[in-house]
Amino acid sequence: MKEEITGRIIGIFSRYFLLFLLIILSLYGLFYNLLLNITIYPASAILSSLFTTSVLNDQINVLANGHMFIVQIIPACVAVSAYGLFLILNLTTPMGLLKRAASLLFCFSILLVFNIIRIALFSILYINNAYLFNIMHIVFWYFLSIVLVVGVWWLNVYLFNIKGIPLYEDFKYLYSLYKK
Repeated sequence: MKEEITGRIIGIFSRYFLLFLLIILSLYGLFYNLLLNITIYPASAILSSLFTTSVLNDQINVLANGHMFIVQIIPACVAVSAYGLFLILNLTTPMGLLKRAASLLFCFSILLVFNIIRIALFSILYINNAYLFNIMHIVFWYFLSIVLVVGVWWLNVYLFNIKGIPLYEDFKYLYSLYKK
């Protein structure tokens, strides 16, 4: 009984310590650079099937219809905050290590694939109709991105049969020990 309590407390503090370390590392741009590279190159590859493209730092240069278009990929385009939210939700929810790894891989993979496709499609839209691009970009930015992140997390909860509530379950458990 005592070993089980000790193990669970160590598990909780380990998860939150790991989360703290990852937040510190993210302040130094570690995740942005990684996510930028695994997002921009596949998006450029998709675009290269239609146009001549090249990648330079955080931009995709697209030669289309005799004109050069520059698709600038900013941190918001890479969705660093969405990855961070999935990481926070995952690490603050009680679950086994294998389920945690599979859940995180699922959320990150869905977001990455969707983001690559989104950037490629928005780039095509930008090249062909800048006005429509602006409207769609604003709609996606203010509404659909939130729906996507919430939807992926709910799907994740359903598929992996996650029962715990982020933060709440850990604090409830620690509080119950404190009351004893």
